[in-house]
Amino acid sequence: MPHWTVKVCGSSAQSITMQAGPHKSDNNVFATWRPADGQKEIPLPDRIQSFKNIYFKAITPGNDQTDLCVKYDGGTVKGMSFNGGNEDHDINATIPDFCPCEGTAAVTLTKLKWNSED
Repeated sequence: MPHWTVKVCGSSAQSITMQAGPHKSDNNVFATWRPADGQKEIPLPDRIQSFKNIYFKAITPGNDQTDLCVKYDGGTVKGMSFNGGNEDHDINATIPDFCPCEGTAAVTLTKLKWNSED
């Protein structure tokens, strides 16, 4: 089971190209999401699965609304919501974040879970 995954909540884009790696200057395209893929979780590349800090970038070809979540061991560590173009982030596996795929209650429970593990 992979540590790092990405879940596309929804997008009006025809495709989303995803890149990931240890950092911005060392990353590769690992997947292209299309609407028929739905909300499935996509594993990030094997080479970064053991890292606690990664770089992630999502690219859409137009000005389409896109919502996705980068997860670590099932918990959201970066929620992204953008209108076309691209969005990229350095992401830490230990900092929980809001996921546009989930309601407020789910986010609160995730944060409580993370805080209780301290």
